[in-house]
Amino acid sequence: MIAVSPRQVGSLIATGLTAWEIAAELKIAVGTVRYHRQMLMTRLALRNAVDLTHYAISHGWVPVLGDKLR
Repeated sequence: MIAVSPRQVGSLIATGLTAWEIAAELKIAVGTVRYHRQMLMTRLALRNAVDLTHYAISHGWVPVLGDKLR
């Protein structure tokens, strides 16, 4: 079994995937996805998926289209 990091889950949440889609892609249980999401949000003091997405993008966890425009 390959270990899945909370950052992997966070980056996939930021791309718009659902917990079910992330679980299927990473071959883990949906509960594990939800656990990692909750741990990230608690540790980073984030309130919702929008905050998590903003954090992931601003910290380079996901590529941003049109990044040259910044």
